Amino acid sequence: MERETRGRWVSFFYSRWFLVTAAGLVILIGVNYVRTFYRNYQSEQEIKSLQEEARRLEGKKIQALDILRYVQSSEFVEERARLELNLVKPGEKILITSNTRFGGGIRQEQSDVIQQNNLSNPSKWFNFFLK
Repeated sequence: MERETRGRWVSFFYSRWFLVTAAGLVILIGVNYVRTFYRNYQSEQEIKSLQEEARRLEGKKIQALDILRYVQSSEFVEERARLELNLVKPGEKILITSNTRFGGGIRQEQSDVIQQNNLSNPSKWFNFFLK
C-alpha cells in the first residue's frame, strides 16, 4: 500500500499537469520578481533626482540668503543713497565737472556730427579710440 501511494506521488510529479502547474508558478513568481525589481529601480532613480534637486535648491537658498543679508546691510543702503538719491556723507565734498562736448546742447551735438562726417575714416577711428 505504501508503494502504491508512493508510486502515485511519483507518477503525479512526473505528470504533465504538475509540470504545467509548476512552470506557471515559476513564470508567475519570475514576473513578480522582475516587476518588483523594476519598481525598486524606478524608486532609486526618483530618489537620486530628488536629492539632486534638493542640493540645487539648497544652493539657491544660500544665494538668496546672501543677497538678503547684503540688501539688509548698511553698505547697500549707503550705495543706493549715493547712486539713486545723490546723497553724500557729512564732511564729504562733491566735485561737479561739465563736459564741454555736451555743454552746448543740441546745436553743439549736431555740429560735432557734421564735423565727424567730413573726417576721413582713419581720423574717425583715431578719434573713437583716443578721445
